[in-house]
Formats: sequence, C-alpha cells, structure tokens
Amino acid sequence: MKCFTADGKKLSRTTNGEVTYFVYDGNAVIEEQDENNETARNVYGRNLITRETADNKVVYGFNGHGDVVYYTNLDNIVLVVYDYDEFGNVIREENVVNSVSTLLPSIAGTTETATETIWASIESIDNPYRYAGYEYIEEVKLYDLNARYYNPEIARFLSADPDYNLGNRVIGLYEINVPTAASIMQANNLYVYCGNSPFAFVDKTGHSSVAVVGAAALLKYGPAIWAGVKFLAGAFVSAVVGYKIGEEIAESKNNSKKQNTKTENSNSKNDSSKTGNNSETQNDKSNSNKSGTDKDARLKGNPGDVNEDGYKETKIGDDGRATLERHHTDHDNPKLHTNPHDHKITWENGHPNFSGPINYPNGAPSFK
Repeated sequence: MKCFTADGKKLSRTTNGEVTYFVYDGNAVIEEQDENNETARNVYGRNLITRETADNKVVYGFNGHGDVVYYTNLDNIVLVVYDYDEFGNVIREENVVNSVSTLLPSIAGTTETATETIWASIESIDNPYRYAGYEYIEEVKLYDLNARYYNPEIARFLSADPDYNLGNRVIGLYEINVPTAASIMQANNLYVYCGNSPFAFVDKTGHSSVAVVGAAALLKYGPAIWAGVKFLAGAFVSAVVGYKIGEEIAESKNNSKKQNTKTENSNSKNDSSKTGNNSETQNDKSNSNKSGTDKDARLKGNPGDVNEDGYKETKIGDDGRATLERHHTDHDNPKLHTNPHDHKITWENGHPNFSGPINYPNGAPSFK
C-alpha cells in the first residue's frame, strides 16, 4: 500500500506489515524512515552517489542511460555488477568479490578475514536501485516510478497515463493544430513505456518521458536508435494523415481546376506560336511580292554569291536567284527558331517562296 502527494510522489509504502516513509529533495528520495528511526540515506549529484544504511555504505556506478551497473564499498572494491535489456529486465546480477578475493591479500592491510567480512556485507546490503536509477521492488518484480508502477517483462505501465486528456489527444472529436511527440506517444498507447523507445528516453516520475543525455547511451543503444526513429515517424504519419485528408482533397480539386486553365492557356499559346511560326515566312513572302524593291535585291545576284543584309545571309543559285537564306537571330522566339536557322527558297512565277525554319540545336553547318 502507498500514500502519495498531490503530484504523485510516494509518501509511504507498507510491505509485509512494515511501513517505510520517504523524505524528498525535489524528486529525489534522500531519506527513508520506519516508525521510529532513519533507515537509509541517499546522497545525490547528477545521479545517486551513495546509499547508507545502518550496516553499510555503498557507492554507485552508472552508464550513460542512467542504469546502475555496479556498486562498490568505501574501499572502491566492486561488489555487485548489473546488466539489463532495453526495457529494464535484469539479465545479470553478479556478486564479483569472489573473482577478486584471491587478490585481496596482496592489497596492503587486507586479509582473508577481510574477504569474509566483505561477503557478509554483500548479503546484508539493501540496494533497491537498478535500471535508469529507478527503485526496484523485489517482492513484486516492478519498478516504482512514483505516479505509476512499471513492469519490464511486458514493457508496460500497470495504469494508464495520468496526464492524458481531451486537450492533448491527437485523433478524435477535438482537433489540435500541431501534434507533439508526447501527445503522439500518449495517443498511441496509454500504457506504453517511453513510446517504446527505452534506449532514447527515461521516465523518472511516471508522468512523462525525457530524452536520455550522454554519449554513452548512444554507444550502448545506438543500433536500436533507427528503429525508434521509424516508430516515431510512423506514429506521426498515422496521427496526422486522417486529419489532413480533407485539405488534400480540396487541394486536389484546386489543382485540377488550375490544370484545366493551364491546358487552355497552353493551347492558346500553341495557336499563337503556330501563327508566329508562319509569320516570318508570310512576311518574307509579302516582302518578296514587292518586286523591284530594295528588299528583293538580296535574292538575286551572280551564281555562287552570298549576299549579306543585316542578320540575313542569302545564297545565290546557278540561275542567279536565291536558293537558301540564313538568319542569325531567333526572332525573340527561341522555342521555334534556333540562332542561326535557315530557310529554303523556291520560285514560282517569278516570286520566292520561303520554307519553314530549319533549326540547328546542336550547331549550324558552314553557310559559305
């Protein structure tokens, strides 16, 4: 049985009829008491540094994820080591004094009697702290995260998220403007632990997960980071796709209207372009019909001559009349004319006829 403060901190716990009371500094338990006396004292820095009971005092060692991975006595002798899977199941809890006991006589002032004393102290050490620095309750195999109990075997809390409400839901009767990572995790599963991303997050209070800080966590859990990224990305897409579909449909309709308008404009431009494509030939025909004018002078000459008139070069055939003309311009219409381009010239009843443009997108041959 537990008693809580308004913000979810445990004030007391009764186990097998014995009551333990907890004293806090912020969110950290710094003292434990029974009905009459202080039974344990914890000293914190960034993590738990030492724990002292009536019989022993131990010093903790952590990895970058905040897991207790070993503790030592005050002589800096490692007593017990731990290892965990990603969700906090203890996969190794080993008394390691035996592995160093043969070395103890070589340490100044250490005897076999001291070794036996160390073994006895291990058996009496009360260490409730394990994975992510959480308190582990041996009797029920659960982690106590204050607001909720966490079961590492099923990777779930035993109770729903106490902070979930209609105001932070992602999918439902009430829309929100921008889904957050925390609200996505809540909506995905109200019992889930750290959004199923225990390598990247911890939850010290049972209320909300926070990102793990420290390069050591990345080194240990790095191979699983990508899986967590994919999980969050998938959850985000699933959360927003339904509520975005209306906008996408409306946008699709607008795009369809724009496309129809664009097609009509394109057809209109193509018609104009066709007109422009023939305009130069028609102009040249019109000019050529003005026989005897200076504009026709370039179209006649000695066989083999090349007459130059502004941007035009005109090649004279064997009968003294033009057969080919090159224009060194695109006529401000590069889609229809390369610079330069040619026109073939044929004659009918004494009047020149100009062909459509002969374009050279890869370079024109010599005209001489």
